Amino acid sequence: MLVMLVLSIQRLRINGALVVVTSVVNVFAQINSITMLNETNFKVWKKVIEIVLGCMDLDLVLWVKEPILLWITFKRLKLRNENALTGCAL
Repeated sequence: MLVMLVLSIQRLRINGALVVVTSVVNVFAQINSITMLNETNFKVWKKVIEIVLGCMDLDLVLWVKEPILLWITFKRLKLRNENALTGCAL
């Protein structure tokens, strides 16, 4: 079984709650310790998710803009070309 360890110490106080990611942490245990999201704890939950994903170096998806959907662009161009060809044939 692969165990991922992270060397990091980060302490945050969010809305009175202390969030700590200690050094040499089993990432799977850290993920399992995240509280369930509900209507009242979104800010704390989001910050914990950002810390854990940052420690795992998986937070890139939070900061990169959505990529261009090339398949949709291709379909639109293809449809436009087909319509242009159909219009010329009439």
